[in-house]
Amino acid sequence: MLKKVTSYLLLTTFLLGISFTPTALSNETPPEKKVVLTTTTILADFTSRIGKDRLKVVSLIPPGVCPAHYDLKPSDIDAALKAKVIFYHGFEPWLEKLAKSIGAPEEKMVVLKGSWHPFSQAIELVEKIQEELFRIDPQNGSYYEKNADEIVQSIKKTAQEIKQEAQKLNISQYKVICMLWQKSFVEWIGLNIVGSYPPPERISLKKVQELVDLGKREKVKLIIDNLQAGTNFGYNLAQDIGAKQVIFTNFPGAVAETETYEKMIMYNANELFNMIKRSEGKNENEIH
Repeated sequence: MLKKVTSYLLLTTFLLGISFTPTALSNETPPEKKVVLTTTTILADFTSRIGKDRLKVVSLIPPGVCPAHYDLKPSDIDAALKAKVIFYHGFEPWLEKLAKSIGAPEEKMVVLKGSWHPFSQAIELVEKIQEELFRIDPQNGSYYEKNADEIVQSIKKTAQEIKQEAQKLNISQYKVICMLWQKSFVEWIGLNIVGSYPPPERISLKKVQELVDLGKREKVKLIIDNLQAGTNFGYNLAQDIGAKQVIFTNFPGAVAETETYEKMIMYNANELFNMIKRSEGKNENEIH
């Protein structure tokens, strides 16, 4: 009888051990996500959509701020120390100071040079980011590649929709002066650029007069401005030559419902198309 009881207790203990094992395993702390620090929201957008739930992505510069004018905060140092890798463009004048302050090794600082306009350049940027994520986390390489491919297809689809609407409106007939940071997108969409200007702080009085004379002589209809560079100069130029000002944004998230690259360029396109339709007395209708 004692042997039977002992056997029963041993069996029960064994079965209880088995039944509790999965529970114990499920309570284990999952591995911490790798932290990727980006300087701008365009880099953060692509990185977070490629990495999804496998990464924690932190962006430093608010989307409405010009990267050249950003002032580092103490919390930025802490964020940089925690990051596995830091993605930047190369036009951030304060970044060297940040890297030195944390003693960042060379492999931690990844420069991703080049514009994200037009859309073909954005696709190249997506591919560069995917390659860098594979470098720091090869175990999830196929996952990052799949997500990057989805972004590329989404960008191509959005670009095609914008181009079709631009051709329908025959926008090549419109002469414009544009802010330099938007020139690539403006050329791609098909507007007739007769002049451009740098950030307002770099514009001389001579250049101002040249732009006014050019705008009047060429009967420029639109001034295409860049939100992050400041819009007062573009507004005054438009007033001086009798043109309309259209303000584009260069970074996702600066304007409502522009949290991704595709939504941002669609927003810019709709701002342009609706201004053209208003000037021609047509009904406004946004493309999506």
